[in-house]
Amino acid sequence: MGKKVSLVLGGGGARGLTHIGVIDALEEAGYEIVSVSGTSIGSIVGGIYCAGKFNEYKEWVLSLSKLDVVKLMDLSFSFGGIMSGEKIMSRIEDLIGEIHIEELNLPFTAVAADLSNKKEFWFQKGKLLTAMRASMAIPSVFTPVDYDGKILVDGGVVNPIPVTPTLSDHSDLTIAVSLDGARIKDNLKDEPEESIFDSALKYLNLDSNKNSMSTVDVTSSSLSMLQHTIGRYKLAATPPDLLIEVPVNICGLFDYHKAKSLIDFGRTAMEQKLEENLF
Repeated sequence: MGKKVSLVLGGGGARGLTHIGVIDALEEAGYEIVSVSGTSIGSIVGGIYCAGKFNEYKEWVLSLSKLDVVKLMDLSFSFGGIMSGEKIMSRIEDLIGEIHIEELNLPFTAVAADLSNKKEFWFQKGKLLTAMRASMAIPSVFTPVDYDGKILVDGGVVNPIPVTPTLSDHSDLTIAVSLDGARIKDNLKDEPEESIFDSALKYLNLDSNKNSMSTVDVTSSSLSMLQHTIGRYKLAATPPDLLIEVPVNICGLFDYHKAKSLIDFGRTAMEQKLEENLF
């Protein structure tokens, strides 16, 4: 087996499907992933990988059509968020079951933001599904999670690229994937009139208007700006040995139906970095 890797997977919605390609490229190159730390979608992909259901998850996301993604968006407009996330988590539960973090194949950390105490919260034990759901709770989009008296939301609010949990690992190198890279001209993003959120509103026979759409856009853009600032600070304090940067505008927040192109992007980016850096 090749060198041992501590893998850090950042947050950023559907852009996180590039994490799948990164993992594929590492394994194909003979690297051994010995721990995973993730925020938001990074906690989803990373947790499923550590649970040994990576291939099943990849097969599922590759099968998703735009309508499939729309059907997973359980819009409820309840207190604290416009989606409950129950449909998504139910599908993930079908894949991994009721497993605890202590039972995973590898050490795993899911990062969330504790609004009650205004600090970072690490899940390193307890139910994996709960950890994932808390870590992915994008403020005002997904409802927050009430956990042990704490109100938890998306980890990107405090640590979009959580390198710190891996510092005590016995690995040869740390590889981090940021989903907040420089913008590119060519991307996979839908035009506004074809957006996933707009389609979800129509599917549920709700009014699709500019104000509804702008709510998600503003939230996504605001969180992205916040993550950019915090992420740069965190990376300067605890730099990984290798950083993969995925363009922030490569796709829309909910463009999970673009899985193949996103996975291919992640694989190519990782392969290029490995060629440039001889470890």
